[in-house]
Amino acid sequence: MADVFISYSRKDIQFAQRIHHELEARDREPWVDWQDIPPTAEWLDEVYAGIQEADTFLFIISPDSVVSEICTLEIEHAVQHNKRLVPVVLHDVDDDQVHSTMSAHNWVFLREEDNFEANFELLIDALDTDLEYVREHTRLLTLAIDWDKNQRRRSAVLRGQELKTAEGWLEQSGSKDPKPTELHREYLIFSRTVVNRLQRLVVSSVTVAFVLVLGLAVFSFHKSTVAEKTARISNSRSLAALALTEMDKDPELSILLARQSIRVTYQENRTVLPLSNTALRESIIKSRVRLVLEGHSGSVNSAIYSPGGQRIVTGSSDNTAKVWDANTGKELFTLKSHDGYVKSVAYGPDGQRIVTASADKTAKVWDAETEKELMTLQGHDGYVNSAVYSLDGQRIVTAGRSDKTAKIWDAQTGQELMTLQGHDGSVFSVAYSPDGERIVTTSEDQTAKVWDAETGQHIMTLNGHNARLNSAVWSSDGQRIITASWDETAKVWDANTGQELFTLTGHNGNVLSACWSPDQKRLMTSGQDGIVQIYTTDMDELLQIAESRITRQLTAEEKEKYGVFDLN
Repeated sequence: MADVFISYSRKDIQFAQRIHHELEARDREPWVDWQDIPPTAEWLDEVYAGIQEADTFLFIISPDSVVSEICTLEIEHAVQHNKRLVPVVLHDVDDDQVHSTMSAHNWVFLREEDNFEANFELLIDALDTDLEYVREHTRLLTLAIDWDKNQRRRSAVLRGQELKTAEGWLEQSGSKDPKPTELHREYLIFSRTVVNRLQRLVVSSVTVAFVLVLGLAVFSFHKSTVAEKTARISNSRSLAALALTEMDKDPELSILLARQSIRVTYQENRTVLPLSNTALRESIIKSRVRLVLEGHSGSVNSAIYSPGGQRIVTGSSDNTAKVWDANTGKELFTLKSHDGYVKSVAYGPDGQRIVTASADKTAKVWDAETEKELMTLQGHDGYVNSAVYSLDGQRIVTAGRSDKTAKIWDAQTGQELMTLQGHDGSVFSVAYSPDGERIVTTSEDQTAKVWDAETGQHIMTLNGHNARLNSAVWSSDGQRIITASWDETAKVWDANTGQELFTLTGHNGNVLSACWSPDQKRLMTSGQDGIVQIYTTDMDELLQIAESRITRQLTAEEKEKYGVFDLN
């Protein structure tokens, strides 16, 4: 494991080499990628692994690095894994040009006009702060990532003193930085659960065996049916216990064992042991996976159903998109021709075409039946983050990272029709309104913008978030928009006036997406904290929930104190 991962622009390589040399001279182990090659899935995975295994993420700030797409990806991966961030200023830049997560940290200034030796000592002090805590953060994160990649196997859990030490580290993390990731917590909770279950299983097995042996010794003179009944009960309990231990590793196996546990006694005299009942119910709840689509060699960045629900298309960092049978999970074909990883995928409204957006600066349109590439949409100056069809299928809108624009294209000819310019940061998502007359875009500049889809004219800006916006979604009637942001909130806006209606809070991390239920009475948000939250917009339901959570009414004194008047 490295002490420091250095993120820099290739144009600042001499300064990065100096930092690397100075750190090595002070017995620090830096991780730096010196290769000047186009990004590939394998290369990016290696860089990401370097970030994960380093105690600290050091970002060299310069006019070139703040606009570097690779640096942005590295920063976002470090943020995703709650790495300690140390910004080092080589050249001054405007505050709004720097990634928003860097603004919350103390910057170390190593510009030409600064005292390099004195300020480098400040950098060393920053690296050494809570060093043992940070190293444990890195060690446990590496173990947790390996556990997650290997199907969360029970064999990879912490045990004994190592588990107790890790739990002690987690308890003290509330007052420390960086904070544990949700994967840290899931790994430690899973480890404790497995250890406790194993202990209970051992005790249960010994107890059952003791009771069985004692029962056979005392009642051996009874009829053979008594011994058979005891054996059935013992077998049923054993199967139920095994079902519980296999639940996290293989839910389907857990269901099979639990079902057999019930059959052993139920078919004989319609008796079901409480443990068997519990095992079956918990196994059913745990078994949520219908299909696993395996075939990509890189991370899967996007997945969506076809309009008829019979197929699924996925986009991956292996530079391909794949089409699957949604009922069987069988891979039908692969869409290959992008030279960079595929950021998003979308079907046309009739299901006959697929559009893919890629890091190779293009979007491509494909025949969804024959897998033939129909056209390439070229015009963005950097990664294309997103591409979607209009509801009538006549247009496609794309979002660009480096050029800070969205572009509208003729979906039949591939001709660029217009460019939506106005954002001061990368554009991350685009969406047509239900009537197809407006488009909403979200950006790193902390705003969403609404545009006339026919003319490209800017209609209004949704201001109110304090960090980048990941997504924006229209309500089905087109009257409201919900936005999801890295400021840990989602906001609902009046789509006609741009007025902020209310804010949804509760996440302890970036809000990654937000959407409406079909009846528009509920909102759902998903966050980097691993939590999905559902909110109601129906006031009657909200009042009912409020009533269910109170156990008394206001006293006369409280009414007088707070100025409450009886409505009747």
